[in-house]
Amino acid sequence: MHHLLTALLLAALHPPAQAVTAVVLDMPGFAWNGHGWIPELLGRLQLQQQAITLRLLPPARAVERYYRGGEGELFAADLLCRRHDSHFLTLGVRDYEVFITRQGDKVPGPGNLPPAGERVLVVRGFNHAFIQHNPRLRWEEVSSIDKALDMLRARRANYFFSFLALSEDAMRAQGSSSHFNYDSSKAVGEVWPALSFRPNDSGLLLAQQLRQQLLQQWQSGQYASLLQRHGLPVWHMRPGLEGRFSVVQASDCPATRAPLSP
Repeated sequence: MHHLLTALLLAALHPPAQAVTAVVLDMPGFAWNGHGWIPELLGRLQLQQQAITLRLLPPARAVERYYRGGEGELFAADLLCRRHDSHFLTLGVRDYEVFITRQGDKVPGPGNLPPAGERVLVVRGFNHAFIQHNPRLRWEEVSSIDKALDMLRARRANYFFSFLALSEDAMRAQGSSSHFNYDSSKAVGEVWPALSFRPNDSGLLLAQQLRQQLLQQWQSGQYASLLQRHGLPVWHMRPGLEGRFSVVQASDCPATRAPLSP
């Protein structure tokens, strides 16, 4: 009886740690069969000695499971203020939205967009605001960056609109970089990857707790080493927004956002 009371007292003083699940895009740049800078980063973080469990899913399914299905406590990775109401934790890096063409073809840019009706591939589940602003283009959704690159090489599309760092990761993995043409100086948009959290008090607290751990990793040099180790050549550390890692609440984001891709 004495041992039972002791166990109950210890349980009351030290409640079991809450399991945290992160829904992660299983694709180059974020994850690839469980490997990548986002899985490694999250694998280093923990809350009350509880490791974060990763749920690796293709882009479209990841968005469906987290935003529509309610699975997991955080979504990795997202784009700042481009989704449903969410709290965000910025990751101190940036990427660019660009048009990718076959080698030898001209690369469109902000001042010279593709002609109306041209076939442009985009990965399903990515929420490019640029798509909603340019309905005259013939947007076609595909399941992955790899699929888009394969279709572009096979001349089944004219352009691929995507994030440059993620696309470069996929090209390196395929060994296909020499087949494509793109120009970061003609970027259509600049985006800030972030972790997305539920728009409630517990989501905000989780974001704040993880921010402190990210700051510690930055100060120790671990974070910069992580980015370099995974070869992210066009991701740049970004100051501002309260620092390199900042918590942005849903109320700080614009009221009007581009809708989720169906």
